Amino acid sequence: MNMNRIVRYMATRNEQPYLRNYLLKKYPHVCCICNKFFPKFVLECAHIIPRAQICSSKYKDINNVMLLCRNCHKIFDKGCVGVDNNILLFSDDIKTYEDLNVKDRHFEYITKDNLKYFNYHFNNIYKNK
Repeated sequence: MNMNRIVRYMATRNEQPYLRNYLLKKYPHVCCICNKFFPKFVLECAHIIPRAQICSSKYKDINNVMLLCRNCHKIFDKGCVGVDNNILLFSDDIKTYEDLNVKDRHFEYITKDNLKYFNYHFNNIYKNK
């Protein structure tokens, strides 16, 4: 077996294919933050609460994930984006990048089932409160 395949296999999280397939079947192939359509191989399954901060019994929770492009995934994980009261908010330091479409706006991906995850992210990870 090719060594790159072995390393990639070992680095893959067991729940990722399940969560990603769920999102790709349920939602259009659009990034939840920038609202751009992408081929499905570009979109990533992003945890709202970082995987490292949840217990293993919650790894497969479909309410703690969303589809993001690579750029938006990175800025969300770094706390430059948050959601409060169904409003997508961008930290002041990221608003200087016009090409990212970083205007505070309504966020349509909030449900009663994922609200607690977005609230946790806003209160504990988002950097511009």
